Amino acid sequence: MKNIAFYFIAAVTMLAFTSCGDDLTPDVRTNTLFGFVEADDEFGNVTDDEGFTVNLVDREGNSIANTVTDVNGRYEFPNVAFGTYEITFDKEGYNTYRIISEVLDIEGPAPKLLGTSNIKAASSTVVDDDFDINENFSSYSFSITLSPEDEVDREFVVFFSTSDDVSKDKYDYAVNSFSVTKNTLAQYFEDGQIIYAVAHGETDFSRTYEDPNTLREVYYTVNDTPSNVVSFTFDAEVEDIF
Repeated sequence: MKNIAFYFIAAVTMLAFTSCGDDLTPDVRTNTLFGFVEADDEFGNVTDDEGFTVNLVDREGNSIANTVTDVNGRYEFPNVAFGTYEITFDKEGYNTYRIISEVLDIEGPAPKLLGTSNIKAASSTVVDDDFDINENFSSYSFSITLSPEDEVDREFVVFFSTSDDVSKDKYDYAVNSFSVTKNTLAQYFEDGQIIYAVAHGETDFSRTYEDPNTLREVYYTVNDTPSNVVSFTFDAEVEDIF
């Protein structure tokens, strides 16, 4: 009788452990993700930090959650599962700004602070369609007209590519000055190559971030309106001025 009772208890114990194992669910750790926005207008003047739509996106590009910055520029996402995410910021007058591949792999219950994102408004400067490139003995200079014509120092960025569909999102090299040396271009292009270029209006100084997928700088503050596209055959030889 004692042996029967022993085996019965053992069987019940094993069943209990088996049942518990079937009901176990993965331990998904979560945390609170928060940060701040500090906004400037296109000329570097402090503007309102409130009202930015902040979107949390997973590695597959799915939107997980969104919120809006408060009067202090603060945003928060509670109960975020540990993993890799992208965060985007949008507001009227601002092009999309991104924090890419933010990994939430910290231990413990302490909230994850992303710090402060300094976001600059998009440029109102437009490059007119008379953009051209002139060859000099050791460089290429840009003939360019910027609008509106006012008291403000207007800026621009020129994007270069070997493809005729060159754009601010698809380029091999970019420069935000009125000329570029042949030696600089020779780091990206070969002698005799046809190079295409397009210009965009820019803010008082460029704001960029690197896209890890393309390893290309994203000029998120440029004006969305491009100039005409021009092309030239790259002559890498520097002429002797003597």
